[in-house]
Amino acid sequence: MHAQAHDIFADDPDSNTAAAIDARHQDAHWSRFFHLESYARPGLDYEDYAAAYCVGYIGCVQYGGCFDDAEKSLVSNWVRLKGDSRLALHDALPAMRAAWDRVCDEQTEDHALPGRNPLAGLATQRSQEAARQSA
Repeated sequence: MHAQAHDIFADDPDSNTAAAIDARHQDAHWSRFFHLESYARPGLDYEDYAAAYCVGYIGCVQYGGCFDDAEKSLVSNWVRLKGDSRLALHDALPAMRAAWDRVCDEQTEDHALPGRNPLAGLATQRSQEAARQSA
């Protein structure tokens, strides 16, 4: 289901989201580590959280600023994309916020470095990950 959510955002010709974030990288991170989050509920698997994460990390790039200011739009996106997720909205919100915070934190860290593009860190992470995989 979550691949479809990525495709919906990527198919938007007015969106710079596809160029600004590596959704596969974010998806890989959350699929490996979601179960370690304090909000993760026993009996639910990654597929239950995938749409919430996708909405969060893409929402950070789409809307920027404060999560609380974008929450209404994020909730609408999640409802539209949640598919077969067993999460209730109150369970999806912490996952959306975690994914939002992760991307926004990465952008802030990259922006703080002189001469760096705020999204350059995402490209650097992809390059480092590719180098590790090919070694």
